[in-house]
Order: sequence, then C-alpha cells, then structure tokens
Amino acid sequence: VDFSIQELAEYYAIDLSNCRKLIQDNITSRFTERFDVFINSTYHSNLVSKARKSYYIVYFPQKNMNKELFKSYTFLYMNDYTKSWGIEYWGDNHKFDIVSPLGMLNKGQDIIFNKEKIILSVGRFFVDGHSKKQDIISQAFKELNEEYKEKFQDWKLVLIGSLDQTNLNDVEYINNIIVVLENTNYKIITNATRGVLKDYYSKSFIYVHASGFGVDHKMEPDKIEHFGITPIEAMQHNCYPIVYKYGGPIETITKIGVGATFETITELKENILIIVNKYETQPAKNVLLAIEDFIHKNCPDEKIKELYTQNK
Repeated sequence: VDFSIQELAEYYAIDLSNCRKLIQDNITSRFTERFDVFINSTYHSNLVSKARKSYYIVYFPQKNMNKELFKSYTFLYMNDYTKSWGIEYWGDNHKFDIVSPLGMLNKGQDIIFNKEKIILSVGRFFVDGHSKKQDIISQAFKELNEEYKEKFQDWKLVLIGSLDQTNLNDVEYINNIIVVLENTNYKIITNATRGVLKDYYSKSFIYVHASGFGVDHKMEPDKIEHFGITPIEAMQHNCYPIVYKYGGPIETITKIGVGATFETITELKENILIIVNKYETQPAKNVLLAIEDFIHKNCPDEKIKELYTQNK
C-alpha cells in the first residue's frame, strides 16, 4: 500500500530526500533481478533474491531456512545476541556480518546535566511479541511509592510510546497501567513527537527497559529484546540505564561498563532505589562518555561502505 516518505522522515527525524517509492504488492524473486543492491528487511522472509548484491537484515533468525535462500544473501546481524542465535539455528556456513542499527542516532549530542527526578521508559504500547512491559515498570514504581512514600513523592514515572487506538487489546493494556499507577506521580504520553521525546530524554535521570520480562529466554529467545535502540538514545542523553537481564540491551551495557540489570521486580526496585539515592551526588556524566565511545566503535557507516564496495 502507499505511504508517505515525508511522514516517515518526520517520525524518525532522518533525511529521506534521496529516497523514492516503488509500490509493489507481490514481491517475487524475479522482481529483485532489476536491482543492483537488494536489502530484505522483512521479518522471517523466505524470498530468494536474484539481485547482484543482496543483504538480509536479521532482526531475529527463524529456525527453518532453505539452501537457495542462504546462497542468495549476506545476512546482517544487529549484534552478538542475534548472531549467536543465527549460528545456533543455521550453523556458521553462511555469509554474514554484524551491522549495528545506530545510523539514525544523532551524533555529538549536546551534554545536558540539568536532570530532573524522572524515571523514563520509551516503547510502543502493545501486548504481543516482545512487549515493552511498561506494566512491570509501573508495578515496581507503585510499590516503591508505597514502601518509600516520602522519598518518591517528588519522583515521576514517564512512559512514552506509540499506541494503535484501533487495537482493543493494546488500549486495554494501557488502561490497566493507568489503574496500577493511580495515586502516584506519573505521565503517559502516546504518539509523541520527536521533540517531546528528546525533551524527556534530556531531563530524565533514570531509564528503564523491561522488554523480555517473564519470558523463558532459552525457549522463546525471539521474544527477548533483540537490540534495544531506545536505551542507547537515553544514554546519549545521560540517562542511567536499568535493563532486563537478557537480550540485546544487556550486551550493550556490558560492553560500555555502565548500568544495572534486573530479572525480578524486586531487583528492579532495588536498582531504582540505589540510583534514586545518588541523584543529588552523582550525575550520570560517565554514561554519556561510555555510550559515545560505543557508538563510535560500532558506527555502521564504514561497515556499510565496506559491504557495498566489496567485489564491486
């Protein structure tokens, strides 16, 4: 179906002036023959490419892949987490590389230290798949308010994310969160602009990411956060990260050496309390320095040039 390039550019705050639309309702292998470079970004696609150069973005690997499909692509994993499961399912006898999806991040962010007593979480409000589990974060915040009323009376929980108002399950999900947060200091912002999102990144002190909570990470690894771009955006704005113990975000904070992890609501509450107690004395300057170094080392620009020019 048709779509607006301008709306995409505004939503993601990126320059798409060099992009053109080609609407095709039935993508076939023959269709791909017309392209010099074909990038398959469809989750769990089985389309064999006939383009001169073909790349397959692996959000998370599917278990069954045919040999012809393997031969037609170079597979691009987002990080070691997705690569490890690709090798687990497919073996290492296929062409692959790692390209971290960091190209949309603004480089050289202004350093902002005027942090407020805000705990932030960003992610789409939905129930299925790798839900962002804002309900778990809300429950932890509610309990902290009950157990440490005086300490948390000045702290606010802010949840930002897109919401499909036509999906009744997702609407019910967010309404249940509102019930949990009753009598606490909170704000829920749906379908926010990039400007509003950046403003809250800039003034929030703690960032919590809970996607994957409650999932068996060995039996259903596809429901764990695959990469986690929002924690990186938050860290770019000097937010202290607290992330779920499994998946892509923990790989990031392990590499940068900053942040905390949790597996239970109790552990999440303990980590939030620790950082809340450091609000007055320990600004998160080291978070920004660490994540900027990580972004520099994993910037996809040179890798993409290398992939495009090899065997040209």
